Amino acid sequence: MRINGRVLRPSTLAERRFLLSLGLSSLRVPRRMNPYVVARRVGRAAAGAGDDVLLARELVERLPATASGEEKR
Repeated sequence: MRINGRVLRPSTLAERRFLLSLGLSSLRVPRRMNPYVVARRVGRAAAGAGDDVLLARELVERLPATASGEEKR
């Protein structure tokens, strides 16, 4: 994952596919969470290791639609 402030962007194809499966192209990390930890866990989830997929899905569910990279319709 590439970290630009609080925005995480995929750097590998596996990470890109994982974020797209969640419906995102990039992920904005809330201030209460450390972006480096989230990036590491999303990377692990993209590799298919452990329960890190659950953390990523919880994070996406908590975010408002505009903060998660989706456009308002």
